[in-house]
Amino acid sequence: MIRFPASEPPGSAAMVESHGVAHVAEPRPAWLEAARRPGVVLLLALIYFLSGKIGLLMAIPPGLATPVWPPSGIALASIVLLGTRTWPGIWIGAFLLNTTQLLAIEGAEVSRALLVAVGIATGSTLQPLLGARLLERAVAARDPLARTSDVLRFVGLAGVAGCMTSASIGVTSVWLGGFASQAELAANWLTWWLGDLAGVPLLTPL
Repeated sequence: MIRFPASEPPGSAAMVESHGVAHVAEPRPAWLEAARRPGVVLLLALIYFLSGKIGLLMAIPPGLATPVWPPSGIALASIVLLGTRTWPGIWIGAFLLNTTQLLAIEGAEVSRALLVAVGIATGSTLQPLLGARLLERAVAARDPLARTSDVLRFVGLAGVAGCMTSASIGVTSVWLGGFASQAELAANWLTWWLGDLAGVPLLTPL
């Protein structure tokens, strides 16, 4: 079940319901929240990186677009459940993943590979941020998987619309970096978009 996080500042008290009775939970210290954040970001980066390696086993040349992209669902879930402050973990994981993938291509220049990886990582980060924002505006605090109409909004906004962001920025970055020809743009974009689209409904609800 997906729930949007409450917008409470660190150190504020939260309402906790137990056996039908509401209680005020003890506020968490701001220093504890700050200390936990880097660990969450690094863990998310690692999960993104490893799940991406699995997804790239099905990639088409040049090895950056795949029919199913698990990190897209993981990234959206992290934004929805943990908040927008986790976005650096998505960016770091995507950057490292694509850097290693690009440098594995024979004859790849390091500087060009790094620039392309920055572009792909940026698109991969903007995608869940946009998808979560559109979804939040559409379903408010409701569970987007509880009703058929909200499921359609979830797929349409977070999936169909949101995934266009990563596919467009990613494919353009790959093309400008010289890792794909203009003739391959349409096929790469479609595979990229469909892969991200498949990953959102498959992984986010988990």
